[in-house]
Amino acid sequence: MVSRRVVLLGILSAGPARAETWHRWRSPRFNVWMEFPARFGAGPVQEDTTRLNAADGAALLVYARANEAYGSFDAFKRFVLATLRQDAPRATQAEGERWLSVSGMRGEVLFHERHRMSRDRRVLAGLCVTCPARLQAEYRPILRRMSHSLTM
Repeated sequence: MVSRRVVLLGILSAGPARAETWHRWRSPRFNVWMEFPARFGAGPVQEDTTRLNAADGAALLVYARANEAYGSFDAFKRFVLATLRQDAPRATQAEGERWLSVSGMRGEVLFHERHRMSRDRRVLAGLCVTCPARLQAEYRPILRRMSHSLTM
């Protein structure tokens, strides 16, 4: 069995993504943006919530929204982690000031989520990516680049 730390560290410490075209998703209303690879298609890249699917079975959800329900980052983090424990009780997490990354396996599917809160606590933004476990090595650098590009 692979430890949770190994999964998260493997995702976040992988090398650079292979050469491919990248697009930018942007939410002008909340001044949030993120880069994603062309394998997910161009999709609507100027909306507050975008769902895209890659031909290899991976899926991407990226969002920005007003923080109307949580107030503090700790309250939002508790909500995210409680929700994940129902689906993936062995997920690993890393966090910093106003950001949270969670990774793990749901059966044969790898998932990675990155959530952020703006300094003024008015905006939440994040990305959620799933891919077949067999593609884990290929997606590690992609997940790293997408996670680190989430900007507000």
